[in-house]
Amino acid sequence: MEDIFRGILGITVLVAVLYVFSSNKKAIDWKLVSIALGMQIIFGLAVLKVDFVRSIFDWIGSGFVSVLEFTKQGSTFVFGGLMDPSNAGFIFAFQILPTILFFSALSSILYYLGILQRVIYALAYVMTRVMRLSGAESLAAAANVFIGQTEAPLIIKPYLDKMTKSELLCLMVGGMATIAGGVLAAYIGFLGGDDTASQEEFARHLLTASIMSAPAAILAAKILYPETEEVDTNLEVPKDKIGNNLLEAISNGTSDGLKLAVNVGAMLIVFIALVAMLNAICSNTLGEWVGWTSDGSFALLGDAFLPHQDTLVQAIQIPLPPTEEMVKVVEETIVTGSNGVDSIAFTIVEEAHSVPRFDIVYDTLLRNEMDIRWAVIGQETVTGANGITSTVPVDGWVLYADTKSNIPLDTLSYTGNEMNRMSLNMYTNQSTEGRFPAFNLEYILGVVMSPIAWILGTPSEDILTVGQLLGKKTILNEFVAYADIPSVSDNITHKSKIIATYALCGFANFASIGIQLGGIGAIAPERRTTLAEFGVKALIGGTVACFLTATIAGMLV
Repeated sequence: MEDIFRGILGITVLVAVLYVFSSNKKAIDWKLVSIALGMQIIFGLAVLKVDFVRSIFDWIGSGFVSVLEFTKQGSTFVFGGLMDPSNAGFIFAFQILPTILFFSALSSILYYLGILQRVIYALAYVMTRVMRLSGAESLAAAANVFIGQTEAPLIIKPYLDKMTKSELLCLMVGGMATIAGGVLAAYIGFLGGDDTASQEEFARHLLTASIMSAPAAILAAKILYPETEEVDTNLEVPKDKIGNNLLEAISNGTSDGLKLAVNVGAMLIVFIALVAMLNAICSNTLGEWVGWTSDGSFALLGDAFLPHQDTLVQAIQIPLPPTEEMVKVVEETIVTGSNGVDSIAFTIVEEAHSVPRFDIVYDTLLRNEMDIRWAVIGQETVTGANGITSTVPVDGWVLYADTKSNIPLDTLSYTGNEMNRMSLNMYTNQSTEGRFPAFNLEYILGVVMSPIAWILGTPSEDILTVGQLLGKKTILNEFVAYADIPSVSDNITHKSKIIATYALCGFANFASIGIQLGGIGAIAPERRTTLAEFGVKALIGGTVACFLTATIAGMLV
């Protein structure tokens, strides 16, 4: 029941955030909002709880996994042994980026044959009838499920000039709340690793997330900017093809995929390097300069931070196998002589005793490797106002032997040493049990976003880790966040990994504001002013839509 209560709380908080940023609170169509939320919940229940529906999505997911295998065949021909992780290890450029190429070409084939348009039309038809949307925004919302935020507007190009502001925001939020099919296959490779069953599981979750986020995006957009004008309900998919024949469509799709793959690779190099640089700046400045003294008071620089106190050379006794030592023992016995006189006789007896042995080693503990606890470090005598003397414990920072050293833990003899300060780096490492080695950008993002991670349903012990993934996704992009999941997956529960999968499944980040201004603005130059006006609102709406989807998933998994 806790998951249900937290899910209801999360949905309430997220809808309240949208309400706060609404441009016209009185005009909000709460019936439409309820229908959109109901569609999300019903679809989530169907996929995650109904075996028949789940088997359908498992079958679709296995198709995406097959795409990965087909890509591997082509990549192996070009890259040879570099595709085998057992030979060269995991190389992102060879194992992940080629999937973007192949899936982009495959999408072009499906679009040229008219298959993709039919699927988009069917999904748009349902949303038009159920939520009473215009034809243009229904088509855009459906298209965003399968293609990117700059490609989806092409589906409704004839309508862009006449779309209302509410419809235009709905288009933008939909683009931010979903992902492109080309990168979806890459995310499956990220999350599933080399295990086929795991790949199929996360393929199902990613597909579910992308589809659930379509009504969530409509919900968010219609709260942020409610519709107050008459709209065109005409529903017609343009017949334009991306090529004069099938071969040209494949060529165009491959070229587009190549641009995307190169852009993704370059973006990851730059953004991950920037994160590393900002991490180093944070840990080497604030992380080293700020801390607390042994009496618990705040300290900034000063004598408490002398260099020689940043490391400790500690003597540790390592028990060795004991040796047997012969010990001479003198025993007294009473002997009666022939004359009848008793006397004392001394007998020497040799006995074997087990003698313990110890080896002394000296272990240097660095500041970020110390196991530090606030504990009793001694006692002091205090005389009260009534003249009565008593002994009270004295608290302080106590340093224990390093549990991360190469010395076996079960043979380590723990000894405590008083120290006079704890830095932010030390505290961060100790309080997170090593998940964050120092006070850095990732830890800051984790702290800021951890309340959001909690309302999404993330287990309490994982909210810092999931929070920093949410922060990276918003500030940088979802690709960087997904790329970080393999490095933290051993430290979080499976449920947290699933919730993160849903929460990250969208293009909602600051860079996407510029992408939409450039992409949609190029198709409809006269709407650039409105696009610029809605940039931040679209980011808020897309982010909340992804979080709504994750919250519902957190209630069900």
